[in-house]
Amino acid sequence: MGYGFVFTIAEVPKGNCRKSIQGFKEGYLMAFSVTDLTGTLSRSGVAKASHYSVRISLPAEAAARFNDGVEDLNIRAESVSIPGRTIQAITYRDYGAPREIGYAPLYQPVNVTFILSEDLRERAIFTNWQDTIVGDHRTANYADGDRFNARYYSSYTSSTVEIIKFNEKGEQLLKTKLIEAYPRTINELSMSYGSDEVMRLSVSFQYRYFTENY
Repeated sequence: MGYGFVFTIAEVPKGNCRKSIQGFKEGYLMAFSVTDLTGTLSRSGVAKASHYSVRISLPAEAAARFNDGVEDLNIRAESVSIPGRTIQAITYRDYGAPREIGYAPLYQPVNVTFILSEDLRERAIFTNWQDTIVGDHRTANYADGDRFNARYYSSYTSSTVEIIKFNEKGEQLLKTKLIEAYPRTINELSMSYGSDEVMRLSVSFQYRYFTENY
């Protein structure tokens, strides 16, 4: 059970203690001044989630299979996230409270949502890219063992999957590059007789790590 004390400045004896409490109170109130907030926003502005670009280039084998519409992927990328990063840690305890000792970064996949063309070419781009990873059994008339053979890692990862953040003037603020990226997950497409919605495709990109340039 906790106990607390509530008092006013007038109840505190005069002297340094009272001056310190008064100064803390005034500083606390000033830190949340509306004028300070508007001034900060006026000086440094705010970031807009709509000012971005996504650039994707296919590995050579994937481009040879299907590349119609690759140049339009940037325009049709309706949403994307700048990736985050988690530090993996092990618990160490010698005396007292334990410590979490960081030892390696952990990168989560990046999801991109595309507005689909009528012929679903955006989906074809990524399914053909996946075929260069796990074999072309998807389009074969038969499924012998070699149709499921996995390819070499270096042959299906892309050198260019970039997420670029711009300011209001169109100037680049941040470029995030996914190193050794490939489409790990292509989500399903839902359809319904009762829907007239534009179809969208969500693709999850796996990568080794990312770099950033401000």
